Parts: sequence; structure tokens; C-alpha cells
Amino acid sequence: MPMKKILVVLFLALISVMKAHASTCNVKKHPDKSLLSITVENNVRHFSIPAEFEGKPLDSIVIWVFPKSGDTPGELAIPITFEIEGKIAKGQFSVSGNFVNLEFLAMYYNGLCGPRLETEIGI
Repeated sequence: MPMKKILVVLFLALISVMKAHASTCNVKKHPDKSLLSITVENNVRHFSIPAEFEGKPLDSIVIWVFPKSGDTPGELAIPITFEIEGKIAKGQFSVSGNFVNLEFLAMYYNGLCGPRLETEIGI
């Protein structure tokens, strides 16, 4: 019986350590906005970003949009598709509606931690 208690305590301790690591993971945000290029043509935004960043390939791109009211949280606009041309990932998106800002988020990992590029843009 004491052996079962020891195993249960060890198992719970292991789970606690794993949760603590996941919640304290330091996501790297790169401040260099020159890595992200967004141009607007006929209300369509075209973007280009590095296909690889800090040795990790681009995993996903997400757009969040924010309405005029400051009390309303942002809404997930759409996961963005992109294509890789050489060392550059390119794509396009359009945002319509009663929104004033958008947040562009490019994630270079498939998990909890890793580098990402993000910027806010007024629309």
C-alpha cells in the first residue's frame, strides 16, 4: 500500500512540473517590424514574412480584429493560408466590417513555446 501512495505522489508531482513549465513558457516576440511587409491594394492586404525564423519553419498565421468599442474583445478573423516562395512566405487577406485594428500573428512553432512575429495595424 505505501508503494502505491509513493507512485501516486510522484505522478502528481510530475504533472505539476509539466503544467508549471507550460504556463511559464516564454514566447519570443520579435520587435523588428521590418521582417513583416504588408501592403494594401483595393482593400486586400498582401503580406510577406520570412518562411523560417530562428531556425523554425512558419507553422501558422492568424488575424485578430478589434471593433471600435474598447470594451469588446478581439475576434478571430480567420486562420490565413500562405505559400512559400524561396525563403519568403506570401499571402493575402481582406477585413471588412466595423473594425479599427487588426493584429497579425505569425507563429514559428507547433506547440506552446517558440518565436513569433506580431504587429498591430489600424484599418
